[in-house]
Parts: sequence; C-alpha cells; structure tokens
Amino acid sequence: AVVSTQSTGNNTRGEKMPYTVPIVNRWWLDQNSKVLRARMCFYIPAAFQSDPPASTNKQVRIQEWKKIKYIPGHTVEYRQDPEFLKQFDILKTALKRDNITTRADMRITAGYTHHGFGRQRMEVILVDDNYDI
Repeated sequence: AVVSTQSTGNNTRGEKMPYTVPIVNRWWLDQNSKVLRARMCFYIPAAFQSDPPASTNKQVRIQEWKKIKYIPGHTVEYRQDPEFLKQFDILKTALKRDNITTRADMRITAGYTHHGFGRQRMEVILVDDNYDI
C-alpha cells in the first residue's frame, strides 16, 4: 500500500513512522451522495510533528489542516453496519438544531481499531459549511 511507505522508512530521512489512530477517511460526494473520490489520512506521530520527513513516494504527501472545532459524531462498530450511513443524517439533524450547517459534498470517518483486528469502531464526522479542507 502507498501509505505503508512512511511506516517502513521510505522517506527522505529513512525514518520509520508508526501508524496512529484514528485513521481518517475523507469522502467527496456528488449531489446524489455518490462518492466521487476519497482520501485516507493518517496523523503524524508526535515525535515527527515539528519536522516530518517527506515521503519518497509521489502519491504520499503531508498536508496540514486548519484547527477546527471538533464535535464528536455518532459511533458505529462496523462500516458495513446497516446503520452506518444513517448516522450521518442523525448527526446532521443534531447539528442543524444548533444552527450548524454542514457541507453536503463531504463526509469523514475516523477508524479507531487497527485493520484486521475484528470489527472496526468508526466515528462519523461532518464538516461545517464554512470550513474548507
């Protein structure tokens, strides 16, 4: 996998960087909520935050996100759970009650269980309409 290049030391300094959780997936949607594109993101470990090594793989890049106000969303145990997509609607409704509108073209999930270790704990996240990622 492309992302594994950073964890195995395939970067400009040859340093191994462990995976961290959560693993964040960003999903860009069309007007019918069909996924147009997706991106898998990893947090850079604390030891590398101030000066992360660049990847030697052109498909892996370091991106700094603006600070955001984080309101935890609903959590489901597994992405294949029939309730998974409903959780985005529930969160959107809850935020709307607080006069927070969310981007219709983006959904984010955060996974807190390492792949291959049973059911994945997934958190659904929506982005404020005024925030540009």
